[in-house]
Amino acid sequence: MPDTLLMEISSKRKEDWNIRITKLRKQVEEIFNTKFAEALNLPQPVKVPYPLFESNPQHLYVEGLPDGIPFRSPTWFGIPRLERIIRGSAKVKFIVKKPDLVEPYIPDGLKQGNSTDGTPPTNRGRRRVSSTSEPNLTRPVKDSIGSLPEKTAQAL
Repeated sequence: MPDTLLMEISSKRKEDWNIRITKLRKQVEEIFNTKFAEALNLPQPVKVPYPLFESNPQHLYVEGLPDGIPFRSPTWFGIPRLERIIRGSAKVKFIVKKPDLVEPYIPDGLKQGNSTDGTPPTNRGRRRVSSTSEPNLTRPVKDSIGSLPEKTAQAL
């Protein structure tokens, strides 16, 4: 009889652990999806394409994670790391240096120029060119190192 009781207690603890880690993973997933959408200036959370971030670390990365915690899918983390990410979530920031890399992963209704609620799209940090007969006077934007992109530099 005591062995049966121990097995029931052990089973209950395992069940509680599964419920807890699942809840924490979901919370971290929601944080990451929200922060990813903020980086893209989108109005609602967007699923993070984790493999894309892993394969393009120079163009897509995350800052502000607690010390010693790399950016990965929440399924990789145990309870202690998940809790640390949640506690430090205000500091987490997604950096998307090449938006064209993530565009295929953005739902059609949220892509630039589309609206999900019937309102006109917002200017998401892009310069609008007037439709008058004036020439296009937009300037090339320097990258984070301070040099001009190769194609733009050649055009100058």
